[in-house]
Amino acid sequence: MLRTSWHLLLAAVLLPAACGDDDSGVPATGGRRGTGGLGNGGSTGGVVTRGGADAGGAAGGDSRGGAPEGGNSGAGTDGGASSGAPSRGGAGGGGGAPEGGAGPVGGQGGAGADGGSTEGGSAGNAGAGGSQGTTAEPSCEFKLLQKLEPAVRPSGLLYATSLAVSNDTVLVGTDSGAYAFVPSGGVWQQQDFRFQHYIRRLGEYSAITGDTAALGGETGVLTFTRTGGVWSPQSELLWSDDPALPKTPLRVGFSGNDMLLIGAPFAKIGANDQQGAVYVFLKTGNTWTQQGAPLVASDAEPLKVFGTQMAVSGDTALVDSHPGLTGSPGGTDVFVRNGSSWTQQGPRLLPGGIGAIALDGDSAMITRYDGTFTAVHTFERSAGVWAETGPPLTVPFGDGQDAFGGALALAGDTALIGSASRAVTQFNQGIVEVFVRNSARKWVRVGRPLLDSQGQKNDLFGRIVAISPTVFVVQADTNRVGSGSGSAFVFSRTCTPD
Repeated sequence: MLRTSWHLLLAAVLLPAACGDDDSGVPATGGRRGTGGLGNGGSTGGVVTRGGADAGGAAGGDSRGGAPEGGNSGAGTDGGASSGAPSRGGAGGGGGAPEGGAGPVGGQGGAGADGGSTEGGSAGNAGAGGSQGTTAEPSCEFKLLQKLEPAVRPSGLLYATSLAVSNDTVLVGTDSGAYAFVPSGGVWQQQDFRFQHYIRRLGEYSAITGDTAALGGETGVLTFTRTGGVWSPQSELLWSDDPALPKTPLRVGFSGNDMLLIGAPFAKIGANDQQGAVYVFLKTGNTWTQQGAPLVASDAEPLKVFGTQMAVSGDTALVDSHPGLTGSPGGTDVFVRNGSSWTQQGPRLLPGGIGAIALDGDSAMITRYDGTFTAVHTFERSAGVWAETGPPLTVPFGDGQDAFGGALALAGDTALIGSASRAVTQFNQGIVEVFVRNSARKWVRVGRPLLDSQGQKNDLFGRIVAISPTVFVVQADTNRVGSGSGSAFVFSRTCTPD
C-alpha cells in the first residue's frame, strides 16, 4: 500500500496494545488505565474505557467513552434493562473494558449474564432477555512484533522517510535508498538491497507489489526486482534534468504488478508552473514504458500541484491536488484503469485543500487540513459511483491539535489512522488509532491505540503508516539506537469478529 502522510505535522507515538492488566498499555488521559467492568448483555459488549485516575491524583474523574473508577457502567442491551447497582469501576451490563473507546451496547438479547465486579465493587446483573439489540463490535488486540532496524545504520541516515508493505514484505525508505524486511522464524530479517544510484533523496517515497519495488527521488524513479531474497535495480524511469520536473521527490504507486504511477506534483505542464501531473508506466517483460500523456486535473492551472498525494489499488487511483492560482478547488480525483489507459471517474471527492488519502478496492478514506487534521471522511463505491458513508470519524478525546488523520492506511475492513501530535505522556509523542468496519458496515474504533512504550517528546509516532492484511507498520521521526533519525515499528493484530 502506498504510504500517506502530511509532512508539516509533528508525529506522536503510541504504545503497542497488549492483553491483560500489564504495565505496557497506554496510560489514561491524566494517568493509569481505568478499571470499568465488562458485562455480558446478550453478546459481550465493548472495547475499552479511558477512565481512571493519575497515580498521584484523585480517582473518579470523567470517563472518556466508558466508566472511570467510581463511575457508572454502560447500559445493557436494548432487549432489557441493566439491574445491578454500579460498582467501583462500573457494574456489569455492557460497560467498557480498560483504555480505549466507548463500550458498545450488547447484541442479540438473551438471558443476561452476571457482570463482574472490579476494584472491590459488587457485581451487577446484565439485562434480562429481550428483542434484537444493536450491533456488537469486534474485539482486537495488537502486539508490537519488532522495531525494524538495518544491520548497519550509516551515520546521518534519514531512516523511515517512507513505508510500504506487500503481503509479508516491509519496505522502509530512507533519503538514500531503502531496506526490505521479511519474517523468518518469528524474527523480521533484513534482505539484501543492492544498488548504487545518483538520484538524490531516492527512497523518500516508496511502493512495493510482490517482488517489485519502486523508489522515488528528486529527478527520477528507480525500480527493483527480487530474486532469491536479493533486490536488484531494474529500470530508471522519468529520469530528467528538465526544469519542468523540479527537484522534489516523485511519488510512486503500483496498479497490479505491471503498472506504475509516478506523481510529479511540481511539474510544469505547458505554461503552468507547478501544475503537477501523474505519469503512467506499463511493464512488458522487464521493460517499463510510459503510456500516453500524463494524468492531470480537469481544472488544471498553475499551483495545482496535482499528485501531491496518491493512493493506488487495483485499477483505481486517487490523486490529490491543491487549490489553484485562480481559486479552483483542490480535492481528490478518482481515476480508473481500462487496459493501458486511465479515465476520470465521477466528480472530485471532498473538494478543499490538501490532505491525506487511502484506498483499498471500493473503499476510500480522505482527510482535509484546515490548520490541523481532526476528522476522517469515509467513502464507498457502488456501480461506479462514490458516496460518503456517514459522519466523519473522530475521536471524542481529541483536542483538535492531535493531527488525527494526518496519515491513513486501509486494507479491507481495517484502517490505521495516525495521530502523530497526540500527547501521551509527552508533547507530540504520537499514537495510531485502529478502526474496523463491522457487520453493519460502520467504522468503529477498536482496541488500544498503537504506540511506542518508550516514546519521547516530538517523536511524531504515526506520521507515516502502512498496512497489509497481516501486519501494521508505523514510522516515528526519532531514533534512539544510534546516529541518524527515524524508526519503523511492525505490529500484528488478532481480532474476534463482531
